[in-house]
Amino acid sequence: MRFIRVIGRHYRFIGAAELDRMLHGGPALDGCCHLTFDDGHETFYTDAMPVLADAGIPVSLFVSPSVIKEGTNYWFQELAYLQTRLEDAVIRDAICELFGCDRDQIAAFSITLLMLCMTRDDIQRLIECLKNRHAITITERFNMTADALREVSRSPLVNVGAHTMRHPVLANESDERARWEIEESVAELSDMLGRAVDTFAYPNGTEGLDFAGREQRVLRESGVRVAMSTDAGVCDSRTNPLAVPRGGYPGLGKESAARMTARVLFPSLYERLRRLTGRSDVAGAHDRRVIHARGLFSTHANQGN
Repeated sequence: MRFIRVIGRHYRFIGAAELDRMLHGGPALDGCCHLTFDDGHETFYTDAMPVLADAGIPVSLFVSPSVIKEGTNYWFQELAYLQTRLEDAVIRDAICELFGCDRDQIAAFSITLLMLCMTRDDIQRLIECLKNRHAITITERFNMTADALREVSRSPLVNVGAHTMRHPVLANESDERARWEIEESVAELSDMLGRAVDTFAYPNGTEGLDFAGREQRVLRESGVRVAMSTDAGVCDSRTNPLAVPRGGYPGLGKESAARMTARVLFPSLYERLRRLTGRSDVAGAHDRRVIHARGLFSTHANQGN
């Protein structure tokens, strides 16, 4: 709630329909903000929704319908669980075994970055290998139920959009698989909710690195009008509707009001400063590392390892 108050002091909250109108030739929107949530963690239903409803704030929620419908977890949730039970060295050894590479070839990369450079099928193979080999069963479920999703979707405050079927980084996938991830998620979510779904959020979402023209063409063909990236920035009437920038705000409860205000008012500048002061990789270096790791996995996969 503290974060919402900070935003509310500087911006007017708008809904997905108003944003859509601006992006498709409608009047410009100055001093406005649209809140979005990804994945559909259970806390959206239990914690966030009551606050949003009480304040009357419209939002978009992006989910992978197969995860919600089947009551499963996202791969990154299972990875996080495994990392609480296994040493990083164990996971790295399994990655090397899967791809036939040496430890020194992946030593410079974090485990999370390595996973983000794999296809979704390879991620699942790795996770299942680790669970089976170390007799780990993950019974906890982290996300909303299908009934909860339908309930929040009936609120006039909530727009529910698609987020692929299995949350892959789409650039890692073949043309056929990327198309399936997009088309099926839009169709299945539309069926779950009983209405057409025309908004989408890219997993990981860096334009030119995690998605590009291929994905945008499929989205247009699937009837999607607005798609969210994870690139920091602001949008206006000139913004590509299928590459809308968003500011990411993890760890909100731990930040001072001054830092939150800086992030809210100057998202692009804040992100550049954060990278340059060592709080994350510099963007260009990060991109090169991702491309390097993707090339490594692709090479070993092509060799049949």
